[in-house]
Amino acid sequence: MVDIQVSIDEEQLRRINAVLYTAPEKARTVLHNSIKRGLEAGRTKADREVRQRYDITSGNLNANKNVRTRVQGLGDEVIGELEFSGQKIPLYKFHPSPKTRQYTSRYVNGYGGWRVTGPVSAADVKGRMQARPQGFIATFASGHTGIFKRTGGTTSGGKEKIEEYWGFSIKDMLDYDPAREAVMDRIDEITSKRIEQELYRILNGF
Repeated sequence: MVDIQVSIDEEQLRRINAVLYTAPEKARTVLHNSIKRGLEAGRTKADREVRQRYDITSGNLNANKNVRTRVQGLGDEVIGELEFSGQKIPLYKFHPSPKTRQYTSRYVNGYGGWRVTGPVSAADVKGRMQARPQGFIATFASGHTGIFKRTGGTTSGGKEKIEEYWGFSIKDMLDYDPAREAVMDRIDEITSKRIEQELYRILNGF
């Protein structure tokens, strides 16, 4: 899990308290709304940073990650958290080549039929296409398609055992200092702007 926390610095707090000295009960609302908007912007920025570095579509990324935003009061403070979690994403989601199954008519385990074969390449990081010489693409009855390799063993039914190749998780992709710094900078930027907007609304009676 990647956990990004944000709070308001002392200078901003002094400004909010100075502006709202006649209505101190509204300060917490300003903080809550501002941090919430900043976290939403950080969430969008995180997606962009990931897709800028990793060869994965927005749809495949969203289907394999969980994101939670939370703003809570702790004493006199208001703290915001942005949490990203999720399992490793199948390597097939990272721009495989080829995209469909390849076959050969070779006999397998003493009986005739089509054998799924490789090799397959995938680019998890953009511009880093890596070959999996033993990899092949297969689709199960469930509809799941992935890149697999044979383990050398057999199942109790006499079929070849296979295991799937996996790419990165959202935690792996955000465990990168430039990406995390970009997300934090975006959260701080939007939070600060939202504070000014919230104060303007209150002072003008909106």
